[in-house]
Amino acid sequence: MVGDISGAFNLADEYDDGIQRFAIWQPVRGGPYRVFRMKSPLYGTGDAPMKWHLTFNRWITSSEMGYKQSKNDKSVYYNSTRQHRVVKHVDDMAVRGLPQNNLWFKTQCEKQYPIKGWHVLSATNPVKFCGTTYYKKYVDGVPTYGLSQQDDIKAFLEESGFTGVRSVAEPMVNRKELHSDSRGVTAEEHHWIRSCIGTLSYFADHTKYEMSAAVNIIAQTVSAPTQGTIRAVRRVLGWLAGEGVWNKIYWCARLQHNHWDTFVDSDWAGDQKYGNTRSRTGVIILLNGLPVHWRSNKQPETAISSAQAEIYAMSEACKDIRLRLWIAEEIGLQPTYPTDIKVDNQAGVYFQNKMNPATRLKGVFDLRQKWIEELQDRHIITAVKINTSVNLADQLTKPLNGNKLRQLNQCLEAHRKVLNLEKQIRL
Repeated sequence: MVGDISGAFNLADEYDDGIQRFAIWQPVRGGPYRVFRMKSPLYGTGDAPMKWHLTFNRWITSSEMGYKQSKNDKSVYYNSTRQHRVVKHVDDMAVRGLPQNNLWFKTQCEKQYPIKGWHVLSATNPVKFCGTTYYKKYVDGVPTYGLSQQDDIKAFLEESGFTGVRSVAEPMVNRKELHSDSRGVTAEEHHWIRSCIGTLSYFADHTKYEMSAAVNIIAQTVSAPTQGTIRAVRRVLGWLAGEGVWNKIYWCARLQHNHWDTFVDSDWAGDQKYGNTRSRTGVIILLNGLPVHWRSNKQPETAISSAQAEIYAMSEACKDIRLRLWIAEEIGLQPTYPTDIKVDNQAGVYFQNKMNPATRLKGVFDLRQKWIEELQDRHIITAVKINTSVNLADQLTKPLNGNKLRQLNQCLEAHRKVLNLEKQIRL
């Protein structure tokens, strides 16, 4: 269930710090100004979002409401007595719990704040929260949930003139096209590139993990783009416009116990040919077979070997999955430890087991550092060797052709089916 608080910033608690604040208003253009003393924040004032957050936080964590704020995500709340969860983003809320507890929270919230409306997720009523639409359906009696940004993606493609175009199989087949034409761009083209990359990054961060590597690689050239940059952006748009891509809904079935999977990979000095020696980290985390977090980014330092790049990537994956497991603990989801981190190289496995895979790692890491100890703590994580052909993080480290992307998608679907067969709840 999702809800929207009306005029949230204007509902923040009054200032109590003794500082006088004033707002200037001009009722008629060219007319006299009026000055008002502010009792509380207004929309547009710099402190309004934080002041509203603190106001909401005081109410929901009060003894009457009984929620506890997450320490690892300050906009997540959990009532352990009612086993009820609330997520807030500015003035939008998403709540999860039994119907009677949802009704109780709805009633309490409406007593405190004016609500624009509540929307309950059902098989006939998808709901939208923070730019993502959530769906529900039943497959053989099993509740199955999905998410998509197809409406916003369609609007973006129409605005960009990329509807009905010939689709391509991959967002970036290799880096060659990006660096194929070094001629500069006009100011208008530069503005178009920045606008497209900004929007594509938004979709890549929220749902379209398949194009995260391509968008991030292109974004490295935005400060000084070339005609090759334009070609690369157009290819991503052509891929996104494909049927079954822009309108794809990512589904997962409800399971009896939550199942986490973490895949990690690195591309050692993949851009070396084009003057960049830093490696790229790729991480993707699945919850019940649904990608819920991913990253594709350059490593901060140049790795002297592929083993160093892989171990650094594994440390990033360790941080990513631990954060999500900590939040899961705080909202009563009870994750199990140790959690597996799937890698396609022996270096990570050997390193976690405190074996020395190669002398080239000597002097690279200080084994006394805390992050090394945590990475080698097998009570927290376990590094598991898998074949490169099934490593879902491979697509987040470098451009892959369409066949390889389809193969990885088939691996994800097969993984999801196995989970459903093992743990699905039938109503």
